[in-house]
Amino acid sequence: MTNTNPKTLHKINIFVSSPGDVSEERRRVKAVIDRLGQQEHIKPQLQLNPLLWEVVPPEGGKSPQAVIDKYLGEAGKADIYLCILWHRMGTPTTNAQGESFRSGTECEFFSSYRANQATSKPFVLLYHCQRAE
Repeated sequence: MTNTNPKTLHKINIFVSSPGDVSEERRRVKAVIDRLGQQEHIKPQLQLNPLLWEVVPPEGGKSPQAVIDKYLGEAGKADIYLCILWHRMGTPTTNAQGESFRSGTECEFFSSYRANQATSKPFVLLYHCQRAE
C-alpha cells in the first residue's frame, strides 16, 4: 500500500555547542526548540531534535569529545549548528583524526564550518552571550 499522505515528517537535528559558562542560555535554547516543535504549524511536518551534551552519559577511558561525538554525532553532520559563547572557550581536546583544539566547542565549530563550506550544511549560527556579569 502506498502512502498517499503528502505530509512527511522531517527530522531536524540541532547541535547546540558551547562551553559550560552559558548553562542558562543552553537551557533556554532547549526550551525554545521544544516549544517550537509543539507548534501546530510545525509539529505535523518537522521533528526538532536538540542535540545537547547534558544528555550524554559519561564514559571512562574516552575523551569527553569522543563520547559526545559517539552519542550526538559529529556537529558537522547536524542540520543546524548553534554555538553560544561568552567568557570561556572550554577544555582542550582532540578529534577522531587527532587534530588538537582549544576546546570541544572549537572542535565542533570547525567540524560544522568545514562541512558547511563543502556542502552548505549544517546551517551555522554563532551567538555571543550579552548578559551582565
